[in-house]
Amino acid sequence: MANSDDASIKLLYAADDGSFFTMDTVESGKPFDLVANIEIGENLNEQVDALDLFVGVRNLTQSTPVKTVTHSEPLTPANNQEVRREIRIDVEPPWTAQEGDVLEAVATLKITHGANTDYSTAASDTFVVVS
Repeated sequence: MANSDDASIKLLYAADDGSFFTMDTVESGKPFDLVANIEIGENLNEQVDALDLFVGVRNLTQSTPVKTVTHSEPLTPANNQEVRREIRIDVEPPWTAQEGDVLEAVATLKITHGANTDYSTAASDTFVVVS
């Protein structure tokens, strides 16, 4: 668990479209999901206003960006409650990579609470583009 005054991405992984099963391969240009397991500490959760998750998929083989996606939502403060949840990000076409390219997802979690912000980052395991 994140400490009571912090938020963190505990896990980020690529999954087959519509599932929670991690994927090792993806067909170029086909939809897939990214799943982020996040935690918000009890004290921080008493002051939260908004959650932003900035996700990028990068091609490690070509050293190029593949796709970026942002997820934003308002949060409602809750007293004496920690948050543990998953956020699913749909990665939809268009995007392209070549067969054999190695991809990785990276994400930044931003929790806004009043005039303050709390950040956390994570990277996924790699996965391979297939034809």
